[in-house]
Amino acid sequence: PILHGVSRADLSTTVLGQKIALPVMLAPVAGLRMYHPDGALASARAAKAAGTICALSSSAFNSVEEVAAASDGPKWFQLYMPRDRGVARALVQRVEAAGYKALVITVDLGERKDADRRNQFGVPKAMLLKHLRDIGHKQLPDGISQEELEAFNLGAWQLSMTWDIFDWLRGITRLPLVVKGVLGVDDARRAVKADVDAIVVSNHGARRLDGMPATIDRMRLVAEAVDGKAELLLDSGIRRGTDVLKALALGARAVLVGRPQAWSLAAGGETGVRQMLEFFREELDNAMVSCGRASLAEIDEDLLLNVPRVS
Repeated sequence: PILHGVSRADLSTTVLGQKIALPVMLAPVAGLRMYHPDGALASARAAKAAGTICALSSSAFNSVEEVAAASDGPKWFQLYMPRDRGVARALVQRVEAAGYKALVITVDLGERKDADRRNQFGVPKAMLLKHLRDIGHKQLPDGISQEELEAFNLGAWQLSMTWDIFDWLRGITRLPLVVKGVLGVDDARRAVKADVDAIVVSNHGARRLDGMPATIDRMRLVAEAVDGKAELLLDSGIRRGTDVLKALALGARAVLVGRPQAWSLAAGGETGVRQMLEFFREELDNAMVSCGRASLAEIDEDLLLNVPRVS
């Protein structure tokens, strides 16, 4: 549409009741301290400056409390489930006590990274030891060998889960529950049945399984299956403001960005992540003005011309 007189767009929205200034959130990314010494501390500060939410990975290599102390902006915590349920319970309680606003449960687990195998990638011992202690494994001694530590880490996580995990979590926390890793219609309906608060349509950055569909190609189907019974978010493949516009047009309330966050953190620390979020803000504003949409509520599927429906 043209001649709508739109010169500036309102990019604000709410996610799980939290007002944010733009519909771009920071996705949980593992190993942020390997990209920059400030790691997740820098990301949390940048998110607060941009008026959006930072989702902290269990494996960011900063503790729940360290990130909470670095920024009082809104934060979610992405939970990789420890195999030891006592450790898991204590971790969730720490997350809630530290003021996080939601728990994100990543469900597309298990991966084979050929590049990591070729490069013989590994987490430095001191960093991995701190990470496991931060999760709650306080019994690990300083003198543990690299091989022993890596073996402990491999066995420390619950990689096989069922939908019952959401019932268990509701028994120990009042935080909203977000399921991350949904692509299928049946899974979306099952998530609604499990009464989750939000769903992240995600293929885990296409790192889990070769040939996975793009999340943008699944968004409409998931939105139709959910039918407004849970808030919808999307990650994987978001690189420009126009990508955000398309995701919103197909039913997402907001998007999360992972690789752009990591690249920006590596390039410029907190300043780099701030600049990245500002780029998204400027590009989305320009796209909405160009499309004659003054607010996110006005973004609809009519913007996506000639997009075939997938049955």
